[in-house]
Amino acid sequence: MSDSGGDRIRYQPATISKSDWLRVMQATTEYEQLWQRGERPDLQQFVQGYSDLPPGLLDAQLQALRSELQSTEVSGSAGTENAKIPLTLSGRYRQLQLLRRGGMGEVYSALDTECGREVALKKIRPDLAGDLDVQRRFREEGELTASLEHPGVIPIYGWGVDENGLAYYVMRLISGTDAGTLQQAIRRFHAGLTEPNSIEKSAIAFPELIRRVLDVANTMAYAHSRGIVHRDLKPANILLGPYGETLIGDWGLARRSVDIVGSRSSDQPMPVAGDVLSSTDSAGDKDSRDPEGVSSAPIGRASEETQQRRQQG
Repeated sequence: MSDSGGDRIRYQPATISKSDWLRVMQATTEYEQLWQRGERPDLQQFVQGYSDLPPGLLDAQLQALRSELQSTEVSGSAGTENAKIPLTLSGRYRQLQLLRRGGMGEVYSALDTECGREVALKKIRPDLAGDLDVQRRFREEGELTASLEHPGVIPIYGWGVDENGLAYYVMRLISGTDAGTLQQAIRRFHAGLTEPNSIEKSAIAFPELIRRVLDVANTMAYAHSRGIVHRDLKPANILLGPYGETLIGDWGLARRSVDIVGSRSSDQPMPVAGDVLSSTDSAGDKDSRDPEGVSSAPIGRASEETQQRRQQG
């Protein structure tokens, strides 16, 4: 929550005490439960109930939580909106139900009548159907994701164009009682630290989180070996299945490393093997999330100089 006066103190993570952090986890869990019950608490009023916390500490956490809840929420008018959605698509996919909206597309659950299974179907948002850049990025996202054959990448089953001319692609649906994102799992872990027998529970939950992170590292190592960098890797984009699956989604900002290098201006030196592209190596003053910008992700192993600096640090 930004302060209109601009003079609110930003609480530095390094100074957060354990007791304050546990209070934050309690507050975010309470807020999420209220949201799931259909309530929409005002952020400022809710924060006032935790006035004992340092200024700004809870605000940022609640902002991130609210954004996540909004992005995955089917709004209260979803029933009306779903009534406008064709329940069939090209004769094969039926019973479309809106799951969530993103910046570029909408994700639905659907029944694949040919294979007799539930799938996830992603299509361009109707209001962006005429945007040629969105169409290009959407096609590239589907093609790039489909090129990655790894247990840690959501498999693509196919793509096409619907009756309204909107491009879509079909992928595996991650569902189940225990399905969710890594971000949700991390939040549950911290919230559990306030419960009785938290030490015993965390002794089981923490190694599981570490295993998930290692799964992500292995998946990204595979993607990097194919010359692909994700550029939007975060816990909210890591899906956890109910049977130990860890899958990386949302490859909409991903780029091939050769494309990233190719986007550099002619007066910039080309990186040599092993160099790391820094966030200052931009191809202009574009936002780091711009698909035409330059990624801060490594395109190879760190150079000897970088390794020496790490050892000295």
